[in-house]
Amino acid sequence: MGTILRANRLRQPFGAAESPSAWSPPPFGSLIPRATASYPPSSSPARVVLTPFHVIPVWPLYARWPRRWDLLALSFGAVMSDVEIITVYPIVRTWQAGRGIMHSLLGVFTVNLVLVVLAARYLVPWIATRLDRRFPGKGWRTFAGHDFVADRKTLQVTIGSAILGGLTHLGIDLFMHYDTPLLWPWRAVPLAAVPWATDPTWNVAIELVAVVVFFVMVWKWLGK
Repeated sequence: MGTILRANRLRQPFGAAESPSAWSPPPFGSLIPRATASYPPSSSPARVVLTPFHVIPVWPLYARWPRRWDLLALSFGAVMSDVEIITVYPIVRTWQAGRGIMHSLLGVFTVNLVLVVLAARYLVPWIATRLDRRFPGKGWRTFAGHDFVADRKTLQVTIGSAILGGLTHLGIDLFMHYDTPLLWPWRAVPLAAVPWATDPTWNVAIELVAVVVFFVMVWKWLGK
């Protein structure tokens, strides 16, 4: 939901606003340490990687080293930043603050971490118990040959998996957004890794690749 809303609104990070004449695109082919303060009103919103596709970097880790990682924590950590609309926004009541909290390094190690640990260790097992009554056999909870609900890890492994998942989300966003508030609240200006982060061709190409990779992973590992 958070992804859809971000893709359909004009972003003006942290309340900044500029006239079209005050904006100019960065030189093509040059890495930029930070994003421009805002987008020109005439620019089109960027397409972004759909939230479920953020699990692509972390699922192979569990498939390869299932004893070292917590699948639920990896997965929730990779997508938690995009659910600010239902987690922190009702509390902070501003889009900029909600995105700043959930899409920053501070958020990965604080708010996001707490939410992921609660979801992975308590919410999913609680839901799984009720689903088992309706769908006996537990085939739905198998991933890469492991029952990911019963495969309980130590708290340290869960925390490490949650943090890694959150960091991969921010890493992807740096290449797909101009408004990743990575260093919020210490640095108000958002960051981007490349000047073509919002280029439609780049975004569509990434989405097409992500679709293929995601569904190959689902076919190969989920329920098997």
